[in-house]
Amino acid sequence: MSQATWQLLNDRRELHLKLLETNDELLQADLRQQVRQICKKIYRSSRNDRRLWADSIADHAQIAINTGNMRDLYKATKILAGKRSQRKKPLKSKDGQLIVTSEGQLRRWREYFEETFRPTALSTHGDPQDTSPPPRLLNIDVEPPTRDEVARAVMGLKTGRHQASEWQREIYLTFVDFEKAFDTLRWSSIWSRLSNIGVPPKIIKVKASCQNYSCRVTHDDLISDDIQVHAGVRQGCLLSPLLFLVVLDGIMHRTHQNKRRGIKWGLTNILEDLDYADELCLLSHTHRDMQSKLNDLEREARFAGL
Repeated sequence: MSQATWQLLNDRRELHLKLLETNDELLQADLRQQVRQICKKIYRSSRNDRRLWADSIADHAQIAINTGNMRDLYKATKILAGKRSQRKKPLKSKDGQLIVTSEGQLRRWREYFEETFRPTALSTHGDPQDTSPPPRLLNIDVEPPTRDEVARAVMGLKTGRHQASEWQREIYLTFVDFEKAFDTLRWSSIWSRLSNIGVPPKIIKVKASCQNYSCRVTHDDLISDDIQVHAGVRQGCLLSPLLFLVVLDGIMHRTHQNKRRGIKWGLTNILEDLDYADELCLLSHTHRDMQSKLNDLEREARFAGL
């Protein structure tokens, strides 16, 4: 608010004090009339102040557009739209102490992500994954696709649907959602799984894009030091979901290997689980089978860093 508006507010406060101090009805009526008049002036003055304030924010936004500063333009737009920024949640250190400075919070975030991107030590039993070479390589064409192949693949896309059968049986369902799945996946689990299913070594060289890279944390317009990444797949990479699903398929295969604990699906088939991305739904007819299956899944997933 401008100085003129503040002065009008002070004048109104003084009129209110005079109104409380007098018992003369004529004087009270005159003071009330003066209060009403000054309230109108305060309204017009504050509205003019708001208009000047909005014009200054708009001028700041125009300067940001001219200089290509998208950060300042975004902030100015949020202010003009009346959207308040959310309050920052407090952070605590490992020993439970409250961190109040931006620099300390930035260091804590860096420490948190550094631990997330570093795989934990395996148990003494070692990684159960089979690292033996595959009996044969898959028949995968490693040459770049041609334009005709891409066109045929696009034209062949369709949604396959089939009506499910209903069975009047008791079913236990357990929904599993891996925490920070893409960030904690062990690289060794990825490469060994690709090798086990017969992926040609030329394609497995994709690991060069996952190793020897780092990231940073931004907090309150501050940027942390580099964080060396030792696990996980790249966020936003087109290959990341595929690599994760390949490893997850191996985990589920070892979980269900030589064990029939799912639900009957047809005359002879068994449906063990339903998968979508990193979310699983385990299926069983008994609580005992479900608990056993969940324990096996937890053990196998831990070796892959999940």
